[in-house]
Amino acid sequence: MNGPVVSMKIQIPCKYLRTNNMYYNDSGQEEEQSSNSIFWCTKTHEAFGPDGEPASKTDCCTERTCHVV
Repeated sequence: MNGPVVSMKIQIPCKYLRTNNMYYNDSGQEEEQSSNSIFWCTKTHEAFGPDGEPASKTDCCTERTCHVV
C-alpha cells in the first residue's frame, strides 16, 4: 500500500539564533519547541534579526539574508 508522499525540508538553524530552552536541556537532548519558548538573535540581542524579521526556529531559515550556518 502506498501512502501520501511527505516532503520534509530540513532547516539548518542560524548560528546566531538562541532560545531559553538551550540553557535548560541536557547536552544531546532534543530541543522541544513549546509555547513558552523565547527566541532571540545574538547579533541584535532582540526578538528579531538584523533584517527586521522575527527570530524563531521556523523564521530563521536559509532564505534570509542574515542567516549564517
